[in-house]
Amino acid sequence: KPAMTEQSIANYEIYNPGRFVCGYGVLDRIGTYAKDLGSKVLLVGPREALERVEQIIADALQQAGGAYTGYP
Repeated sequence: KPAMTEQSIANYEIYNPGRFVCGYGVLDRIGTYAKDLGSKVLLVGPREALERVEQIIADALQQAGGAYTGYP
């Protein structure tokens, strides 16, 4: 395993809303949670993970009047 160096760590900033929701069925309700934050959602993650949940999230966002863009 290569050692981490200052050059190997990318600079980034994360804005994290003050709400964290987890548990069974939360993906079905993601549109309800997201609509308070805006009308568009950007999904970021490994392609395999997004492929498993993308349709559930897309449907939930559409039902709540939002849109999303996937970015593998």
